[in-house]
Amino acid sequence: MLVVDVSYHNGVINWQKAKAAGVVGAIIRCGYGRDFTKYDDTKYKQNMDGALAAGIKVGVYIYSYAKTIESAKSEAAHVLRLVNPYKSRISLPIYYDLEEPGTESGAKERAIAFGNIIEANGYTCGVYASAYWWDTYLKGLERFTKWVAKWGGDKPTKYSNMDLWQYDAYGKVDGIGSGVDMDKPYGKVAEILAGVDPDKGGKVMVELSVLKKGDKGSEVFTVQSILRAQGYKYEGALIKTDSSYGKITENCVIAFQKKNSLVADGIVGAKTWDKLLKG
Repeated sequence: MLVVDVSYHNGVINWQKAKAAGVVGAIIRCGYGRDFTKYDDTKYKQNMDGALAAGIKVGVYIYSYAKTIESAKSEAAHVLRLVNPYKSRISLPIYYDLEEPGTESGAKERAIAFGNIIEANGYTCGVYASAYWWDTYLKGLERFTKWVAKWGGDKPTKYSNMDLWQYDAYGKVDGIGSGVDMDKPYGKVAEILAGVDPDKGGKVMVELSVLKKGDKGSEVFTVQSILRAQGYKYEGALIKTDSSYGKITENCVIAFQKKNSLVADGIVGAKTWDKLLKG
């Protein structure tokens, strides 16, 4: 499953094209810093409205400049002002983006202050940071879902409660004109995007299609994206994410099924979907 995170830096986005290219979730920047309207992201409303209209599930993030608890609380107020009109339509977490040089000291305590306010208002709070920040400045912060930035290489497996992995900052997605941050979901975020209710025993809320050779569309893209992220290859090259279920995709699905002790028929049914989505 493909998630992108965007801000005004990505320009005007054609969300219908992005959805057709396989984007199922978007984390949209609402602003940066303290609660002043001049610090709102100028494309926030346009991106929220466009993504929701396209049927893409959304979450929100704010870039933090806070150096004090008071400033962190103001940043939480900034988020709430902008997200409350969309409250019933936000299905993914609200993330606190911690990366600004000079704000390292006390970052964990400010994240807790921010999260207290976000959670008290009925939202799920998460924290975004690089692997270096998590290892150096945010040790012991286990309360919130983690969004870990680690570009290239293998999935970072040592972070408990990691629901998003930002694996690329220069991805190419139809409908988004500039290089875009690319993210892979895990845990509750992956379950929500797959139409599963994580708080009701994993009950499926939407039906996923049975996929086979000859099929096309966003669900095929999702399968290809998951297999590509796991390193599946055909004749030495990573599987392509072209939304078309051809011979290469079929062979990679069969290899995945064999590895996971499933019936190796090249058909993505309920059991194969289940293994794919659990990462």
